[in-house]
Amino acid sequence: MTTKQIENKIDILNHSLGLEIEPYTFNKENKKMSHNVGTFYLDSAYEGYKLNQICLGGGSREITRYRMTKREIYNTIDAMLLGIEYQKNLFKGGK
Repeated sequence: MTTKQIENKIDILNHSLGLEIEPYTFNKENKKMSHNVGTFYLDSAYEGYKLNQICLGGGSREITRYRMTKREIYNTIDAMLLGIEYQKNLFKGGK
């Protein structure tokens, strides 16, 4: 399991929810960074990983409360994607 694989899974999560892929966007016109509210991103420190989300105002919140291994965070994000897919199928009347 690599960090890139986890980041790709997060990109899929963001895309499936109609969110920006990158947590921040650089505006070339005014040369400022802006935060992409709702976007999920990977936080890594102390050899552990957490899933965070950008909040209104530019801060972030922890989606996963404790640091996980690469495999654990990957599986957590995968479970979120399965839940999103299931929910979308419910509204379509599918199985």
